[in-house]
Amino acid sequence: MNLDSIKANGISWYEPAKSIIPHLTTQIGIFKMRHSDGDILEKLTSLENNAYHFGRRYNDNSDVAIRIAGAIVSQAQEEYVYSNMGRNSMSSEETLPLLEGIIAAWFDTLSASEIDTLIIDGLKCCAETDHWYEFEKEW
Repeated sequence: MNLDSIKANGISWYEPAKSIIPHLTTQIGIFKMRHSDGDILEKLTSLENNAYHFGRRYNDNSDVAIRIAGAIVSQAQEEYVYSNMGRNSMSSEETLPLLEGIIAAWFDTLSASEIDTLIIDGLKCCAETDHWYEFEKEW
């Protein structure tokens, strides 16, 4: 899978990627120890000029990992299931073992810098969502 095509949006099914979530959660914790919030904000603002807030979602490494996992599953479905068999050819339950194997094998090939790219995208998604719910949403 192409790393650039994986974009966390917070709306995804992540079950096929459950096996990578503990490792990803640990990597997010290590990433946050290596980089201050200021450094991370600088990385996020260099991507786009969106508003960010370090709230509950951003601070919960499991939430960040689930958003990344959902993005990986979504891309794996597009590349390996839908492109080959069509969107309605198999149910989610039928594709689960296939996607689990594809995702686990792919994730094992990633370098540390590639995992950092995924983490930055997940943190970006969470910080944007935190900003939306903290400052913009009309309750």
